[in-house]
Amino acid sequence: MNVSNLPTRLLLIGSAALFLASFPANADPVTIANYNFSNPNLDSGLGYNVGDVPDWNFDNPGARSGDGIINNTINPEYASVPGGSDQFAYLNVVADADYPTVSPSLTQTLTTDFIAGDNYALAVYVGNNSFSGTIGTYTLTLYDNGSAVKTADLSSALITPAEFAPLSLDYTPTDDGTIGIALSFTSTTLNVNEQGNFADVTLNYTPAVPEPSDLAYMAIGVSLFFLVRRKLMNN
Repeated sequence: MNVSNLPTRLLLIGSAALFLASFPANADPVTIANYNFSNPNLDSGLGYNVGDVPDWNFDNPGARSGDGIINNTINPEYASVPGGSDQFAYLNVVADADYPTVSPSLTQTLTTDFIAGDNYALAVYVGNNSFSGTIGTYTLTLYDNGSAVKTADLSSALITPAEFAPLSLDYTPTDDGTIGIALSFTSTTLNVNEQGNFADVTLNYTPAVPEPSDLAYMAIGVSLFFLVRRKLMNN
């Protein structure tokens, strides 16, 4: 081994370690029960289920009794979801003179809590399952200890009929807290049956504190830097 090249080699190794440590931490998924609405499992392109969708709550205060939630399959002849889901849930919405603005929601409180300082990215695919289109506004809401802390909206007019589009938001909590999610669809079209479709709900978080592997890379890089410096000074 050529000892004269040792400082250079150590410097290169240390630089590589610091370079690896500089990459952002990986995003990890947070568990959302029945995130792709695959329960109950329905026959592809054929089945639908009117009523409750397991693990999700239906919230429609003050609206007409005909509104509800329906679990359905995506007919590949008409639509597909980029996330790869073959089922979705839709909110059946009808506004009328008594209730000119109707905004039902699917909600879920997660079993995993927020960690202060971590970054959370919530996303869902929304859109149409047919060429007929729909008229309304999709809203994605994130709750922290029961209070809405972040929302994102998307008008159905911006979504091509028979296509689904992503709707997402980011949030960094300052304290630990309970995570809640709401998927809403608002309709103001009187006496018309509208459908707000939702598929593939995901929540990922990126730790604020470096991963142990990142800390190890940083320690190696700093140690080798000072070792090289010491050898050079001794020479």
